[in-house]
Amino acid sequence: MKNEKSLIGVVFLSIVLTSLIAVSCVATVSQEQYDKLGAELSAAQAQVEALQSDLESAQSRIALLEEKIAWAKAQAEIISGLFVPALTGEFNEMTTAESTRFFLEWRDQVEASGDILLKDKFQALMDAEFADEGMMDFFLYLFKNLPKTLE
Repeated sequence: MKNEKSLIGVVFLSIVLTSLIAVSCVATVSQEQYDKLGAELSAAQAQVEALQSDLESAQSRIALLEEKIAWAKAQAEIISGLFVPALTGEFNEMTTAESTRFFLEWRDQVEASGDILLKDKFQALMDAEFADEGMMDFFLYLFKNLPKTLE
């Protein structure tokens, strides 16, 4: 029994000594290195925050540009859908009822644009029964407004 206790004591002492030797062999980080790494971490975190802010700003800009493109596309569709028939003389071949029906179909797109002045000009065009002056005023507004939309 004494031998067992001695053996247990020797094993325990060996484990303790081995642990102490292992701990003393582990490389330690100097305070200077620790401070340097802390500063680098802070700088990296600040950079991440700045990049996150830049990303949010870019995403907002993209959303705004997508809205402008959608509006410009809607304007181009209105111009194409109405101006081409005016140039080709299709309107001259339509009866008043046919041209009214044609313009009523386009009214929904004009209404959906949200552009109050465009809606007013379109309504004036319809009220004037598609007279040349109203037509010219409507198309001039679209042609002048399209480049401004893309700014």
